[in-house]
Amino acid sequence: MEKVLIVSYLEPDLVARVEKDFPAVRVIYRPDLLPPPRYISDHTSTQGKLEPGQEAEWAALLGEATVLFDFDHRQPALLPERARNLRWVQATSSGIGTLMQRWNYTELMPNVRFTTARGIHAIPLAEHVLQVLLNHYRRYPHAQNLQAGRSWQRYCASDLAGRKVGILGLGEVGKKVAEYSAALGMVTLGTNRSGQNREAVQKYYPAAEMDAFFRASEILVITLPLTEATRNLVSRGRIGQLPQGAYLINIGRGAVLDEAALGEALRSGHLSGAALDVAGGEPLSPGSPLWDLPNLVITPHSASTSDRENLRLIALFEDNLERYLTRKPLLNLYDPAKGY
Repeated sequence: MEKVLIVSYLEPDLVARVEKDFPAVRVIYRPDLLPPPRYISDHTSTQGKLEPGQEAEWAALLGEATVLFDFDHRQPALLPERARNLRWVQATSSGIGTLMQRWNYTELMPNVRFTTARGIHAIPLAEHVLQVLLNHYRRYPHAQNLQAGRSWQRYCASDLAGRKVGILGLGEVGKKVAEYSAALGMVTLGTNRSGQNREAVQKYYPAAEMDAFFRASEILVITLPLTEATRNLVSRGRIGQLPQGAYLINIGRGAVLDEAALGEALRSGHLSGAALDVAGGEPLSPGSPLWDLPNLVITPHSASTSDRENLRLIALFEDNLERYLTRKPLLNLYDPAKGY
């Protein structure tokens, strides 16, 4: 019998759903041994310490499991030696490359397949992009300041229709950003290295024409995963290629962007504003000068979270579990050569 161990908190009704839909599979869920979630759909908590007896029980459960729903974030280094019967891990994140490389899972667990949650977070991330852009161009913070001061003074804002939004990375998130942007009348531009999903945007720039892509993007949205090829890709030089007054949003990975150069561009006015949901080092240090920039919006890697996330994750997991049991190709299989 396949034994599925759920490694991060799930609502009991979702656990019951998997048990009902897959009666031939043993689903093991021990929330008393899991880190308590800090918020709805939290899958990366490491809070709470197990007593010696609980630790031994948890190690035994890992040893029995053939399938894991999520990684053991509390003691990731011990996973290869503990999970001897493991054959498949369904991640709850789309970007697992850094985790895989840090703990050398590909080499230490060569018989285990890893699948990501690619696409699960596309809707909230795309909505976050629109929220940030509408707040900026419609000058919502200015309106809030006027209200706080009980001041009725008319002002002029701008709008998004016809603006060129450049999407750096055309995975599931990039595609959704393009779809939502086009719905507001924006002109969608896109680039990537693979050439995949080029039909998702109105104008596609191959990697060889990335300079032209940056020069054309009034708004830059970064959706890239972190790999050796993408690290610091949005450098000082690339930021300088953006049009005067451009707006930048990073919902990919922090180390893709030169944060020091971003700060300089925001202070000089070359960029009219920016929004970061990710940082090169997380959490962002309280001493970082980025906190003090009035034209920068910072959210703590929370643009992707939603109270509906676990519903989407379980739908993906059940699809993949059916594929796993019937020996069909798994969705979102992690490729160590690409890093995502």
